[in-house]
Amino acid sequence: MDTAHKMFLLAVEEMNFTRAAQRAFVTQQCLSINIKRLESQYGSALFDRSPKLTLTPSGAALYETLRQMRLIEDGLEKQMHEIREGSCGEIVLGMHPSRARIMLPGLLEEYSRKFPKVRVTAVLDDTKNLADKLLHGQLDLFLGIDCAANEHFDVIPVSHDTLYLIATEAFLQRWHAGEDPLILTGEQALNLHQFPDMPFAGNASVSTTNQLIRRYLDSQNLCPNQIFSISDYETQISLCARNLVAAFCPRLILEHVIDYNAAHPDAEPIQIFRLKDMEEKTRIEIIRPHQSYTPQYLHHFIEVLRRRILAYSEKTEFYLAPHL
Repeated sequence: MDTAHKMFLLAVEEMNFTRAAQRAFVTQQCLSINIKRLESQYGSALFDRSPKLTLTPSGAALYETLRQMRLIEDGLEKQMHEIREGSCGEIVLGMHPSRARIMLPGLLEEYSRKFPKVRVTAVLDDTKNLADKLLHGQLDLFLGIDCAANEHFDVIPVSHDTLYLIATEAFLQRWHAGEDPLILTGEQALNLHQFPDMPFAGNASVSTTNQLIRRYLDSQNLCPNQIFSISDYETQISLCARNLVAAFCPRLILEHVIDYNAAHPDAEPIQIFRLKDMEEKTRIEIIRPHQSYTPQYLHHFIEVLRRRILAYSEKTEFYLAPHL
């Protein structure tokens, strides 16, 4: 792929010639000249420049072709590097920050024992943003939750997840609006209609988990009083411990709650509750670019990641069994 094609890809990723030129370490004029050269070569405009920068049909066709070419070139480079150097390379992994805190230390410890020369870089973000990064060639794979179907993705199903409500008993007692006294047991599913004004902490609107929460609350004809929005479960757990909010927590994140309670034995524990009529589950998937070359060291990484996700799911199930 020549320089003009690389600059075109940067321009598509940024949809801004100034930022694309900065990433290419050239002037904006230089980038514009290369784009115009491509438009002359293909005899068609690649961008509509007004009212804002967008791809023309010709530009979209060129982008899709170059995107596939970049995958092939990157795969060839990795394959040659693997042949030349053995089990040596780099993996760029995308994951939600809270899941990364739980999973990455043990995952990297296990993986590095077999592949000590492979460098792993973690990119932390929500599923939607990680999907965009994968499409633009910025990731090798990511751990997705209910990722939207895309013909450019290879999807490895791993497990399913569901939501729980976490809060202290004192907090729930304070916000309980039922006529009868609130009696909490580990076997019950919490009915949120008994807590109509209870304040919540939740993820940002782009979050897959937040969308699931919204669908659940809509199905229950409930309007959430979400007073804090932050896509970091450790912060949400800390807010719950201070009796400021309740929060919704996926099963794969519950280890944060378990660890918090263990680290604060003298504090009131954060309780974990099933939700009444919560039946929808989310898909936990490993997402890869479609038909991209997969080195042996990446195959092994995917398998370790898959096993560890299943192990965490089993661990939280074991912890919850006596309580739920």
